[in-house]
Amino acid sequence: MTPEFSGMESFSPQQPWKNTFFDPKSGFLFIEPRTLEDEMVALANIYADSFNGPPWFEEWSLDSAVSELRQSVDKGADFIVGLDREASPVGFGVGYAITKYSGRDLLLDLGFVNSNNIKGTYYIAELCTAPKARGLGICSQVVRGLIESAQGQGYNEVLTRTRADNENMLRIFKRAGFSEVGRYEAETGGICSERVVLRVNLSRE
Repeated sequence: MTPEFSGMESFSPQQPWKNTFFDPKSGFLFIEPRTLEDEMVALANIYADSFNGPPWFEEWSLDSAVSELRQSVDKGADFIVGLDREASPVGFGVGYAITKYSGRDLLLDLGFVNSNNIKGTYYIAELCTAPKARGLGICSQVVRGLIESAQGQGYNEVLTRTRADNENMLRIFKRAGFSEVGRYEAETGGICSERVVLRVNLSRE
């Protein structure tokens, strides 16, 4: 059982990261890097490993994964990266304004995004963990870090989606406060599956 996320600690502009959080139980350090140049290849390997296998069965090379992550960087995405005791990346998450998400129009058409609040909506686009580190609570901490990053930027809700048969990811999101808002069918890699859209409200009453 992972500890409750207690918030990112800010560092001075001279540090190579914007924020950090240490999980004493697992020994993982979670950082929000200012740039990803030092970690890019390692993150791309984790990305390819995560999506080439079940349940996605996509086809990612190292080069195509690097290109995909660079596109997220170009969108101004936030990255939360988990590091092991040797300071090697073991997992990460990506989030950004939903206005920059390529699938936003579909979510708008399906009624999962309020067109009057689109600028207040943040989207968690990726969550990936290295095979050796799965089941250690990394995604749970990364999700909490992305939520806090979104809240710090003034967004009032966070939206995400996952496959309906990805029970572990559904548990992670629901423990972080997300609730299901709807489902739809989508195709990935020639396989049609049900997607679950989830939302957490960040508005302070």
